[in-house]
Amino acid sequence: MKKTIVYIITIIVIILMIIISKFMEYTNEQKQVDQFNFKYLQYTGRNIKGINIASIINQAVDDNEKSYVEKDENGKYIQNEQNSVYIEVKITEFDEEQIYPMELLYRRRNERIC
Repeated sequence: MKKTIVYIITIIVIILMIIISKFMEYTNEQKQVDQFNFKYLQYTGRNIKGINIASIINQAVDDNEKSYVEKDENGKYIQNEQNSVYIEVKITEFDEEQIYPMELLYRRRNERIC
């Protein structure tokens, strides 16, 4: 009788440890995702100077390359809702708003450097 109770308690403790471990793993992963997203979300809807835009776009391209995000035939990163970063730059200085994808700005910046 005592052995049966010990086995049952042991199994319950093991199951609880597995559940707690998975929950902690999920919480840690969610914290990392939130930190990753925050470095881009903090710029949403703000006016940003050119050098900062270049830095943000370089970081986004670097993150996409590290995550092996694929590109389409036009050289744009394919959004996969998991680990891809996409940035649009909206220029509001003119009468008509102009929106540029990050790949276009990155490509033009690199063409001027070469």
